[in-house]
Amino acid sequence: MEQYELAPKQVLDDIRYCLENYSPRSFHVRNVGASSKKFELVEKLDGRNLEVEQAEEGLRFSIDGIEVFLFEQDSDFGRSFGMGYDRDSRIYVSPEEIKEMKKSGLYENGSSFRSANMDLLMWLSFHDRIPLRFHSLREGDPGEKDYCVDREGEK
Repeated sequence: MEQYELAPKQVLDDIRYCLENYSPRSFHVRNVGASSKKFELVEKLDGRNLEVEQAEEGLRFSIDGIEVFLFEQDSDFGRSFGMGYDRDSRIYVSPEEIKEMKKSGLYENGSSFRSANMDLLMWLSFHDRIPLRFHSLREGDPGEKDYCVDREGEK
């Protein structure tokens, strides 16, 4: 998967824009690495309405009006998002990973907003390949670039 870092101040608007203009596939949250507390949430989104809002503690996700997850953003962890692009099936992925990805509905070409906080990895997948454009050089790390969703027709 290729991944591009997103401009932090644009992420919430970019997610909302994509939910309105592209076809969301799934919302997935799981533990980062090996954790003693097992947690996994997988929601297929075809025909469903996902909404996201900024809360004091982080991003609040609701499906069809019911809150399903609060992605805590209480430190530097969880504030950075990337846009990942799925690669086609010719790239090697182990049979076990393919099986798990197909089961969770994540094995298709498309795009995903991805982030992690101290405990959890979260991604929001879309059927479509969402275009990005250069936004700015990263503050404090001028060699790194931040991107944002390319909103056709908007300036």
